[in-house]
Amino acid sequence: MKPGLHLGIIILLCSMYPVPAGGRNPALEVTQPEAPIIKDFEAKLEHMRQQLRIPGMAAGVVKDRQVVWAKGFGHADLENRIEAAPDTPWHIASVAKTFAAIVLLQLVEEGKLGLDDPLEKFGIHMKSPGIVRVRHILTHTSERRPGTFFRYSGRLWEHLAQVIQKASGKSFKENLIERIIRPLELTDTAPNRESGSEAYPFDDIRRRVAVPYRMDERFNPIRLEYGLGFYAAGGLFSSVRDMAKYVAAIDGDLLLKPEAKKTMWTPFSSAGGKVFPHGLGWFTQIVHKTLLVWHFGWHPDHASALIVKVPERNTTFMVFANTDKLSQPFNLLRGNVLNSPAALLFLKMVVFRGEDLAEISDREAVTNDIILKASGRKPVASPVQRGILICCLLSFMSAPILWTTGWTQRKRCAKKLPYGPYKASWGSGIIRIYALLSMMLCVLFYAVLLRAPFLVYWPELPGWIDGISLAENLFLVSPTLLALLGIGLAFLTVLVWIRKYWSFLGRLYFAWLAIAMISYLLLLDHWHLIGFSYYWNYLIR
Repeated sequence: MKPGLHLGIIILLCSMYPVPAGGRNPALEVTQPEAPIIKDFEAKLEHMRQQLRIPGMAAGVVKDRQVVWAKGFGHADLENRIEAAPDTPWHIASVAKTFAAIVLLQLVEEGKLGLDDPLEKFGIHMKSPGIVRVRHILTHTSERRPGTFFRYSGRLWEHLAQVIQKASGKSFKENLIERIIRPLELTDTAPNRESGSEAYPFDDIRRRVAVPYRMDERFNPIRLEYGLGFYAAGGLFSSVRDMAKYVAAIDGDLLLKPEAKKTMWTPFSSAGGKVFPHGLGWFTQIVHKTLLVWHFGWHPDHASALIVKVPERNTTFMVFANTDKLSQPFNLLRGNVLNSPAALLFLKMVVFRGEDLAEISDREAVTNDIILKASGRKPVASPVQRGILICCLLSFMSAPILWTTGWTQRKRCAKKLPYGPYKASWGSGIIRIYALLSMMLCVLFYAVLLRAPFLVYWPELPGWIDGISLAENLFLVSPTLLALLGIGLAFLTVLVWIRKYWSFLGRLYFAWLAIAMISYLLLLDHWHLIGFSYYWNYLIR
């Protein structure tokens, strides 16, 4: 028996919900010595939940189109002591993209649209050096020259709702209800309300949705409410129980034909042969020579979700939470599911159980460290790093004070000089202005880190992020700008000494500022915030 199937058989003891779509539910015996495996899996998931301070969570495993295990952890509603359960609806955020992809591919199967249809055919006009096609939006390769570069973009996915509307004559919401929710009898699944005045038949489901929480500065849960809005990119509620039915329908070819499903799970390749980490609406990834198809959900400060499928083993794992901590600390935007501690547990304990995988062990060490930092149980920066950071910031803030004081003192003294006022060189003034701007940008970015400390422990800087403000994105790219400014400051330091600007102490102080700048940049580089590789790929290659 394959090790990856071992736990799937063992946890049939915990079968909870039969899944329609023709799946079988054979009676299998489980010997007592093997029973603790499922308890170990549950215990590790619960430990992860508590470490991340997630109020409520639900998870499940589907094997051969049957729910073989499902469980709620913690509370869906802390204040009312409502426990999380497999039938609790959750906000699944961007996991909704998988539903949109299936609706689109159904329309392709029906001949109502083509994956290579240009968006202009549907009245959508995008500024681009090439033709943006439906396939490019589905694979997140529509930016720059279409089909040449991957960048996850939920914002651009909204064009697909218009594509569906134009191709079918019905909204995405109507298609979703008619093609997936009703046929599969998904009783915990509903699109979010779009306005207060709409006729909304899903009030019962929305009332049962797990309450969203965010963490305050002391990591205490703060109760929130979901707003209005439903999109092709997100805004869907569902439960583990319903998602199991959805997964079983996909695996049983009830929603798509096998050819379309294979296309959906095939990673997109550029004309030059570069393979990207995304198929049509799903991330795709090879781990230990095994294809994984997956998607994550991240509703900032509200909710998070993850679904991971292993097609060749007919096994799927899903987990939902009522904070954003399953996704926010782990930077899944770049397409590496091994950044997720929940996915690592599933792969280690279910899919590759008993196999020695150094890649997974290495990632576990990284994610465990991130968990501690994200939950406030470990300082984001070490004492040495904090000491360096404080010294750098104090140095930066001393410059405007000392230089302003010096300039004022020279002005006062100049009035007493018989030979006229002191005249500083034009070049030295420009150098000081350059240095001041660079250092003030350093201070501003530190303020960003105070607001978003998770940037320090993200595995990689993702570059420009959709869904946040322009100002926040500009701050995200500022470390790259700082690195360029730091290189310039180093050259100017050499110039200051060659031209002998200012006194010896003045030149020494300027050299100290340059050293502080380089030290600050080394810290940012250690935290993977200097995004040269990302922007090189995005702008040059």
